[in-house]
Amino acid sequence: VDICNTGVGEAYDVRVGVQIIAGWGAEKMREPWAEVLRGCGDRINLDTDFFIWENAIPEREKGGRMRRVPMALARQHRHVVKDRLDDYDFFSAWEDDMYIGASHVRHFLETSARLEELAAAAAAQPQQPEGDGKSLRGWRDDLRPDAYLRMFPAFVRVETALVGSEDPGAGAGVFLGDAKSSCCPEPHPASHVVEGGVGTLSYAKNELLAWEWGAGGMGVRHFPAPFDGWVAVVPGKSAGWLTSYTGYGEGGEEVAEGGPSRFGQQAGWMATKEQVLRLDHKICRQGFLPPDTSHEQGKESFWYWFPGGNVEFFSGGFFLFGSRQCRVARVMDLSSEDAFLNHLVYHSSNNKQVQKPEKMQSVRTIYDELIGKVDKAKERLAQP
Repeated sequence: VDICNTGVGEAYDVRVGVQIIAGWGAEKMREPWAEVLRGCGDRINLDTDFFIWENAIPEREKGGRMRRVPMALARQHRHVVKDRLDDYDFFSAWEDDMYIGASHVRHFLETSARLEELAAAAAAQPQQPEGDGKSLRGWRDDLRPDAYLRMFPAFVRVETALVGSEDPGAGAGVFLGDAKSSCCPEPHPASHVVEGGVGTLSYAKNELLAWEWGAGGMGVRHFPAPFDGWVAVVPGKSAGWLTSYTGYGEGGEEVAEGGPSRFGQQAGWMATKEQVLRLDHKICRQGFLPPDTSHEQGKESFWYWFPGGNVEFFSGGFFLFGSRQCRVARVMDLSSEDAFLNHLVYHSSNNKQVQKPEKMQSVRTIYDELIGKVDKAKERLAQP
C-alpha cells in the first residue's frame, strides 16, 4: 500500500499485483487482506491482480509415498514469476515478516540503473586482452562490463531494539526505528519481549540492530564514473568473486568473517523483468525460473533444479547470492546515511534479538566502521 500511495518515481505509473503463497488454508483471509489492499485504490484490480495460492507446500515421492516438503514452500514464488512474467515489469518476493516499502523499490531501481550505466561506460573503454597478466579481480582494479550486470543492490535485515536507554545520544539520528527516514515503519510493540530473553544491551531503545551482517565481514570498493562513489560489498568477497578492501591481510582484501554467520541473508529479492530474464538466460547456471514439466523427465526435473536446501536457500539468498548457483554480487551505496538506510529491510517479527542477543550489533556502529574502511582504502589508493 505504501508503494501504491507513495510511488517509486515520476518515470513509473505504478500498478500492482499481489500473490500470497501460503502453506495453509489462507483463502479464508481473502476479504481481510482485500480490505487492506483497497488502500491502493485504482492501482490494483482485486479481481485480476490479487491471488492466493493456499496449501502450496510441494510434495515429493519418498519411500513409495507422497510426502510434503515444507522447506520448499519458499521456492514456489518462482512458478508465479514464470507464469506472470509478461504481465508485470517488476517482481518482488519476500518472506512474510519483511517490511518492503516504496523507498526500497525506488532505491533498487535507481541503483540498478546506475550499475547499468557503469556497464555501458566500461564497455566503451579499451578492454584488457586475455592473458596479459593483469588481474581484474583485485579491489583496486577495473571491472569488465558484465561484472556490473552481475550485481544487485543489497538488502540486509534489521530489527529495532526492544529494550535500551531512553536517551539515544548524539548521532543516533536516522538509525532509530521511529525516524521518519528510517527503513522501519514503527517500533515493534514491547509486548513481544520475552521475559529473560533479552539481556542488558548497550543500545538505545528502538535503535536499529543487525545480527547476520556487520562491518567485520564486509569491505568497501570505489566505483568509477558515472557512479563515482564508494560502496560496501556484502560480504567482503561477494558471491565468491567481487573483492573489496576489508582491512585484513597484507593486501587489505582478506575476508575475516565470511560464511553464513555474516552472509547477510536478505529473506527475499526484487528485480526488473529484464533482470529476471538475464538471471534465467545468462547468469544462473540452472536458470532462475523453473523448467517446463511437460517434457519427459517430468516432476523429477523440478527436484534437480531445486536441490535440497533450507528456506534461506530457496527464498533467494544462497541461490542468488552464494558462490555456487547464480553468483550475483551485492553492494550498498555509502554516499550518505539516507542512501545506506534504503538497503535495510525491517524484520517485523523483531525476535532475533530475543533468540540470539549475543549476535546483535548496532547498525549505527556498522555504518561508522564502513566509513572508516573507506577512509583507510582512500589512503591505500593514494600510495604509489
